[in-house]
Amino acid sequence: MHFMRRGGALCAILLCVLAIFPTCADEIDPALESALSSIAAKHYENLFLSIGSFTYADSGIAGPFSRYLADRITVAVAKLSSSVSLYMHDATDDMPAEFKEVFGTFISAKGVRQIVRGRYGEEGNVVKVSIEVIDFSTGTLVGREDISVPRSAIPRSAALVPQNFDLAVNAMRDLGDILAGRQGSFAIAATTTRGNGAVYQEDESFVLNIASSKDCYVKVYHVNAEGVMKLIFPEKGYSNFVKARTLFTVPDAEYPVDFVVAPPFGAESLKIVAATEPFAVIEPAFIPLGRAKKEFVSMDLKPREKDSKALAEAAEVYIVYTTIPK
Repeated sequence: MHFMRRGGALCAILLCVLAIFPTCADEIDPALESALSSIAAKHYENLFLSIGSFTYADSGIAGPFSRYLADRITVAVAKLSSSVSLYMHDATDDMPAEFKEVFGTFISAKGVRQIVRGRYGEEGNVVKVSIEVIDFSTGTLVGREDISVPRSAIPRSAALVPQNFDLAVNAMRDLGDILAGRQGSFAIAATTTRGNGAVYQEDESFVLNIASSKDCYVKVYHVNAEGVMKLIFPEKGYSNFVKARTLFTVPDAEYPVDFVVAPPFGAESLKIVAATEPFAVIEPAFIPLGRAKKEFVSMDLKPREKDSKALAEAAEVYIVYTTIPK
């Protein structure tokens, strides 16, 4: 991931379904079309979908196959135009119930009513995909279908897991639960532009969306595909205050840094920590902190005012996504 000051040249993002991966789709396309048609037939209204995340097994991590699958779903939907429509833009994934009001406004403004997402895994020479369609406004399951695809029908470029899968799992373990029970009743939620567990291609950029149940202050740490961690928000001189139940985006017009996908590729992650009081320590931004460990994440808070009776609370959320070359 590159962190670029705005004003530099950025490549335009153009989703070209048939160009990102070579097509070996004779077997997967009919299966996806049948699955989506079956879900749509059981619903009381036409589906208007946004593509969420497809992750590997129970890991929450996506491989290049996830991007390939999303592209093939786009093709399948085009053949089901009478019952299923697709919002052709990056999707914001579904949120916990307490944040639906905030993120629901963001999504409904674009007309999206449902999100298609799922999991996949290997069984011998077969890849099994579980496809779910979730109603965004209620969080309820609209329908689920399972498909099976021969491994030989999937392009080699559409690997099921990123090359650094084990390293990413270890980084998640090493960061662990930073707060160790300090959360209280305070909670935050976050997602990247395309949803948690998403796959981004080289030169694409994304935005992080954050919502909080209380007024708070946040810090965002990035862990690259080699396990090296940096603070990427806030940089010195920028406010990290987040108002309760308001969509907060990083970067934005007030924080002119673009998050652009670049080598090394693989599973990357974001660790977002928040507190209801300002942090006493803000590490230098964009400076490597070493191999990702929870000891590198400072949760020290500024001393409270003497007449303040409320206890400071803290919360955290962890996001994993995958980057791939063009």
